[in-house]
Amino acid sequence: MIKQFRAFIIKNIKYFMYVCIILAIKEWADLFRGDVDIGRLILNTFLAFYFWGLSTGKFEFRE
Repeated sequence: MIKQFRAFIIKNIKYFMYVCIILAIKEWADLFRGDVDIGRLILNTFLAFYFWGLSTGKFEFRE
């Protein structure tokens, strides 16, 4: 089951990256409006960079 999940993530990594980037941009826009949730801002920004790194090959999946 874990192998199927990893295969699904690897196959669709670009889609996850784009969704995380959109969510991170939304959180940064909320920050500039004054409506701040620091936890979501940090988490979405981290996930966007992590999925970007996975999709470009900067990071490797753990086996």
